[in-house]
Amino acid sequence: MKKKTSSKKMSLDACPSCGEAYCECCPTPHPYGRGKALFAVAIGILLILFGFQYITIQVLALVLGVLYILKGSLRLMGNW
Repeated sequence: MKKKTSSKKMSLDACPSCGEAYCECCPTPHPYGRGKALFAVAIGILLILFGFQYITIQVLALVLGVLYILKGSLRLMGNW
């Protein structure tokens, strides 16, 4: 028996205002998302602050832990 293979194509929802799959009235979200870029910027600023010794290793660990907790909880809530 052959296994059923699922299609790799993303299904597009119809636009609520005009009913078409592709329309210019509704913006499409960026495929990478803003959250990943903001997370990278936050870690970069944190490492720069640690490099110039504005914060201690304990503060660095605390803030990194909070950032990863927020990132994980956002991934649990939705597609991020």
